Amino acid sequence: MKIVTLVENTTSSPDLRCKHGLSLYIETANHKILFDLGTNGLFAENAKKLNVDLAQVDIVVISHGHADHGGGLKKFLALNKTAKIYIRKQALEPHYIKVLGLPFGVGIDASVTDESRFVFTEEITKIDEELTLFSGVNTEQFFSASNRVLFAKKQGKIVADTFDHEHNLLITEQDKKVLVAGCSHAGIVNIQRKAEVVAGQKMSVVIGGFHLYNPPTKKYESTAFIDEVVEELTKTEAVYYTGHCTGVKAYDRMKNTLGGRLQYLSTGSIIEIPEWVKERGEKMYIIVGLGNPGLKYNNTRHNIGFSVIDAIANKYNIDVLDKKHKALVGKGVIEGQRVILAKPQTFMNLSGESVRELIDYYKVDPESELIVIYDDISLPVGGLRIRTKGSAGGHNGIKNILQHLGGDVFLRIKVGVGEKPSKMDLADYVLGHFTEDEIKAEKDAAERCIDAVKLLLADEVDEAMNRFNRKVAQE
Repeated sequence: MKIVTLVENTTSSPDLRCKHGLSLYIETANHKILFDLGTNGLFAENAKKLNVDLAQVDIVVISHGHADHGGGLKKFLALNKTAKIYIRKQALEPHYIKVLGLPFGVGIDASVTDESRFVFTEEITKIDEELTLFSGVNTEQFFSASNRVLFAKKQGKIVADTFDHEHNLLITEQDKKVLVAGCSHAGIVNIQRKAEVVAGQKMSVVIGGFHLYNPPTKKYESTAFIDEVVEELTKTEAVYYTGHCTGVKAYDRMKNTLGGRLQYLSTGSIIEIPEWVKERGEKMYIIVGLGNPGLKYNNTRHNIGFSVIDAIANKYNIDVLDKKHKALVGKGVIEGQRVILAKPQTFMNLSGESVRELIDYYKVDPESELIVIYDDISLPVGGLRIRTKGSAGGHNGIKNILQHLGGDVFLRIKVGVGEKPSKMDLADYVLGHFTEDEIKAEKDAAERCIDAVKLLLADEVDEAMNRFNRKVAQE
């Protein structure tokens, strides 16, 4: 199963526009689903850039009756003439937010509905063996205070919203259960509990906003409330992906406790389920190449780590494209060994943030299952040196990794980029490009790095050091 974030409040790429709202494209074994449509037609613009064919969508789920989730309905109906729209009937009622006591409409435009394509869901609506929609969540606990400013029109009167218009999607993926919520107005803890009753098993993955932030007032839920939610989530074994109405500050606070089990969904984020996880007794390596994101840094000396990852990915047909854990990530197999390739997108000096997330999420042992590849100005261009531990040696990326790991024992491959000319600024040198004469040596080094990686993956660390470190000494 693949999930692509088409619209969220933030973006992972300058090529993708973002806007307050949510829209997810979900591709399962049997369906192509749009879960929510954002505020307007932006979901369609981003879908095109992300190579998502909206004409192939066969199911749309509108999570609740607010325009930031269903405002793009008119645009979708114009693009796709066949998909069924699953929605609560109450979602088409007028909905409001009160600001300074005055009601402002935040509902979906009900005039664009096409009843021949709409399916109005019950408390539990089973679409097939793969998909189930449910509502009727108990809200006596973990109910966001920011819900108090939200209202609905019932029988001609504006009354407090009970969120009977909100439903949630439950997906069966092999032996896993995946919960997808929109804003979780009924409370993410409550929704997950109901999902587990409906499914008859625990959730493996939970995706959606947690409604801990109120955009009109720019106020967050109390830290006490956020901490109560986090405490409940820590009792589960699920991995959480969130964004939108969770708010960045609330996410950061929750992240401090949940660590790698909590990830942020930005426009352009891609999730694959089931994720690669280590089986008991199995080894799985994370290979990280250090560098700076952005075209202007491509093929610079400081980005030799990125270049080596690209060479590895090309040789073993691994796409390093998934945006997660503050990195570009790809999963594959090298000589029978499962690996994660990663290029942190934090900029060099904060590389440790990404490495820490990767280690926590994939549960690898940094002392024996992490390989970091980076530039070294003390080595001649094309030279390699393999180490199992040591200081940062003045390299800011390694310094940050050491800080986040709390130790200096991990495999590393240093790639020589040549000594800085005496009168040249260090930053200018490492952020500069290789000369024409150096390019061949740099490419040869990338190939030898692949050979070194193969030995490290085979647990032949001493052999790798003897073979490649000796060459440096000879040079």
